[in-house]
Amino acid sequence: MNILKNGCRRHGILAALILGLAAIAVLFALELLLLRGFGLNASSTAFILADAALRFGLGIFVLFLLFRLEITKNPGFRAKGLGKSLLLAWPFFLLFAGILVFSLISAGLTGRSVGPGWVLTQIVFMASVGFFEELVFRAGVVNLIKNQLGGSRSALVKTAVMAAVIFSLAHCLNLIGHADLTYTLSQVITNFGMGLFLSTLYLRTGNLIGPMIFHTVNDIVPAIAGQTLVDTQAAAAASSGLSPSILVTFVLYLALSAFYLRRVTGE
Repeated sequence: MNILKNGCRRHGILAALILGLAAIAVLFALELLLLRGFGLNASSTAFILADAALRFGLGIFVLFLLFRLEITKNPGFRAKGLGKSLLLAWPFFLLFAGILVFSLISAGLTGRSVGPGWVLTQIVFMASVGFFEELVFRAGVVNLIKNQLGGSRSALVKTAVMAAVIFSLAHCLNLIGHADLTYTLSQVITNFGMGLFLSTLYLRTGNLIGPMIFHTVNDIVPAIAGQTLVDTQAAAAASSGLSPSILVTFVLYLALSAFYLRRVTGE
């Protein structure tokens, strides 16, 4: 254990890369077990809820590792900084609200509404995604890199960028799950922006709950839009990350991250 602790301190960037890729690889392996070992259908409610439980469980295990390896003493589960974290993300919440309103209007016109059971299942699943990925990539990856580079403002900027790259690259592993190449590449690109923004929020506030909430909302809105939009091509675009709204959020990610990083405070 001491060897691992020293390795995390001295080679934080390498450890961050290993953590990010390994966590997603383990998740995919366990999801494959659910699909083939237990014979669950990938689109069934049983699989979605089992996958959510799996992500919550892996997140708790990652949290245990963070404390055990002394990567962080305070991952950010606190009220302090939560309001600021959510406030800094107000342009995105405004955009998400617009997408939801448009989706609800579309559903009302066509009758393609979604049931409360489906919505609740999606919320539980997306919350598990936010919980797991924020523990891995913010509480884990960001702190590993920060511990190596230091707490100066320039070091924190480098930390945010490196963490975003690792978060982005981890989504290449979607190809293991036979995801479409174009879809995977779009995820890699857009998730760099998202990862940069979430890392910036985490470094600015030290709060992990805000990024978890944002991550959950960011994932659930396209899922609902994909089920309610009138045009099937528009729905596919909304769920695949190729819609104009997603491109707008990507630009916003980069612009706001650059602005907020100018004011990030070092130690």
